[in-house]
Amino acid sequence: MVRLGTGPRLTYNSGEDHFATRQLRPSAPEPVMDHRPSEDLLESNHPFPGPYQIKAIGSAEDDFVRRVVEAAILELATPGELDHSVRQTPNGKHVSLTLEMNVQSADQVRAIYARLREVKGLTLLF
Repeated sequence: MVRLGTGPRLTYNSGEDHFATRQLRPSAPEPVMDHRPSEDLLESNHPFPGPYQIKAIGSAEDDFVRRVVEAAILELATPGELDHSVRQTPNGKHVSLTLEMNVQSADQVRAIYARLREVKGLTLLF
């Protein structure tokens, strides 16, 4: 049996030489996964307040670096709490940013991750 299409399932039964249509029940929407580190994990591995590092990788286009830095600064008390470095891939299509910042709490780190996830062109965040 071969499945065809993505709407109602069309199946072809080779032994019967005909197509059969069967309706599928709509599936429940999948819950949105929170990719941020948990507050407990952060607090057990990092002293707060203190330094924290995040790496973001994304497209080198559309001023990606500026948008990532601005998103992180929005969650910090002052822009001076953030230092960053940038590396570009040899072909120039992607950049890697290392964000070094002083944070006050695990909750603040989670807020920074949430804000960075919204940046267009982001490929990887860790």
